[in-house]
Amino acid sequence: MEKRTIRMIIDSDLEDVALIGISINKLCTLTNLSELDCYNIELSVVEACTNAIRHAYNNEKGNEVEVEFTIFPEKSIEISIYDSGKGIEGEIKPKLEFDPNDLSTLPEGGMGIYLIFNIMDDVIIDKIKGRNRWKLIKYLNK
Repeated sequence: MEKRTIRMIIDSDLEDVALIGISINKLCTLTNLSELDCYNIELSVVEACTNAIRHAYNNEKGNEVEVEFTIFPEKSIEISIYDSGKGIEGEIKPKLEFDPNDLSTLPEGGMGIYLIFNIMDDVIIDKIKGRNRWKLIKYLNK
């Protein structure tokens, strides 16, 4: 079977991100991934879409966030999240540093990027045709 792709577009409204999350979770069930893996991929995509809305678009509604989900049977799933907002400046450092004995040191932000990089097998952040892209890859036979 050849690759299969679906594209979804939402408005840059945080309330619409749940639609993408539910859709991604259900699409993941078409693979041999566990229920936990499907949930974790959903979480990664929700975090990436939320970051696009909050940071690229500065919470401004009326912009598009496009999500492209592709299954490569027996190989991988690839999810690309596109926006046309402000790009990422500098290097992304997916670290989570805190004292587990002192929960007051738990950071209030930045955990989404850490989760994305630790859940997905590969993460590529680049620009395609003038749009920002987060490409999240999960291999099916790991």
